[in-house]
Amino acid sequence: MMTACRVWVVLAFPLVVGSCASTKSEVINSPVSIAHCIEVKAKGSYLCELSLVELLTNATAYDGKRVIVGGYIHFGFEDQAIYLHKDDYDSGLSKNGLWVDWSDHLDEKQCQDSYVLIEGTFHASDYGHLSAFSGAIKDVNKCQKLPIANRP
Repeated sequence: MMTACRVWVVLAFPLVVGSCASTKSEVINSPVSIAHCIEVKAKGSYLCELSLVELLTNATAYDGKRVIVGGYIHFGFEDQAIYLHKDDYDSGLSKNGLWVDWSDHLDEKQCQDSYVLIEGTFHASDYGHLSAFSGAIKDVNKCQKLPIANRP
């Protein structure tokens, strides 16, 4: 478990630092007190790093905020989403996922059918195609594959 936490921190840190490369970013007391949020002063916004479970259970608190979340991502016809687990995708449990819209400069194939960290703007009231999902992450501008260890 501790190894998984260390991997998460090591992999998420470049996403956070890259997003906050403004002149002076600082950790502050965010209006969303339940997450680790930082203010990106150059953009006048917040970036919150949290689990997909926390985002799904506290959706209104993060509405309109930039977020970094991890999960299993798949892009297909009428199904472009990040899920809690691959099993959720395989079983068609779209409520355990969020609709994903890429920004124009990213190629979704770089992360297809993988566990990833993504950064984008969360929209609590946008439920994606046919309102099948539990929200949406739009303007995704970063996607990083997570190394998944083979377990015996």
